[in-house]
Amino acid sequence: MARKRGRPRKKRGPGRTTPDVTYEERLQIKILLRAGHTPREIASLINRSRSCVYLEIMRGRCSQIEKGMPVVRYEPETAQRSHDIAQSRKGRDLKIASDHETMNALDRLVIDGHYSPYAAIEVARARGELKTPISTTTYYRYIHKGVSRVEEKHLRYGFEPRKKDDKEAFNKRPAHLKSRTGGESIAKRPKHILSRNEFGHWEGDLIVSARGGRAAVLTLVERKTRKLITEKVEDRAQATILAAFDRIEKRVGAGFSDAFKSITFDNGAEFLDAVGIQHSCIDLHDPGGTRVKSVYYAHPFCSSERGSNENINGFLRRVFPKGTIFDAVPAERLAQATSWINSYPRRLFKGSNADALFERELALIEAEKTA
Repeated sequence: MARKRGRPRKKRGPGRTTPDVTYEERLQIKILLRAGHTPREIASLINRSRSCVYLEIMRGRCSQIEKGMPVVRYEPETAQRSHDIAQSRKGRDLKIASDHETMNALDRLVIDGHYSPYAAIEVARARGELKTPISTTTYYRYIHKGVSRVEEKHLRYGFEPRKKDDKEAFNKRPAHLKSRTGGESIAKRPKHILSRNEFGHWEGDLIVSARGGRAAVLTLVERKTRKLITEKVEDRAQATILAAFDRIEKRVGAGFSDAFKSITFDNGAEFLDAVGIQHSCIDLHDPGGTRVKSVYYAHPFCSSERGSNENINGFLRRVFPKGTIFDAVPAERLAQATSWINSYPRRLFKGSNADALFERELALIEAEKTA
């Protein structure tokens, strides 16, 4: 079998380069050279590559006078001095090297607080814990180099870059997938909703308990502001979901219909009562009136059509990982997690959060009514 040529690609992340040659290894190279060994043999004896040994010999070459004649020899001291000089010229010092307080604060927010590096910097800045200004790119570089205590398992997406969402995904679905009955197909949803420029369009889903539990969490995410509303339900029956919408409507108040222009669900049986979801059953200003103008259903096996909802559900899973039985989760704990997500600094909003943007949109609606 032919041997593959070429150098192997270096790994990404921590440990991507081999350790430097130590002074003890340089002493061994000197002794082995004096004993008559070739660089190939020396590489095998000290478990280094041939190119490493050749470069090391060149680094330590120096001229000496022996018996009145110039001789070129390898000297460990010369090689070590050349190595130290090269290291001293290798880039800038770590910006945060002496500021352990800031580094510990950022690491604590990422590891214990489940924040992303960007969000951790924003939260630390707001709390006054960012003593040394640092960019997200620099912090990620420290993580990759192993300077930080943050590891790949602490990052939601690890070291792999995220794939960009396809905004026209619903036009590329397999032709054999048919929409469930009970409401309008997402194919009939107005195209302007996809742009997220208009407030009041939501995505809905249900996060269920692990085997052995009946309770679940209804999640609603507004597409423009990414505002999350959660409601714990005791089971997945359609009547239970309608009762949850009644409770949410009471919390939001009379402006519910203004804030809920449309909702897009998956094809779960619990959401198929579109008429019940659309029409109010509580005694506000318009009992029996329309509380949600339109209800749409995504295509089967096309979770990308509800990308915001799936993304926010991933945030909730950082607090309630798979295997959680929601029967045992107090409503207060769910409310705390929801508040944490809604106050989470988002790079998409230049450090702002869903709560601030949602309140701004509601204020604009009230201003239009009074104008």
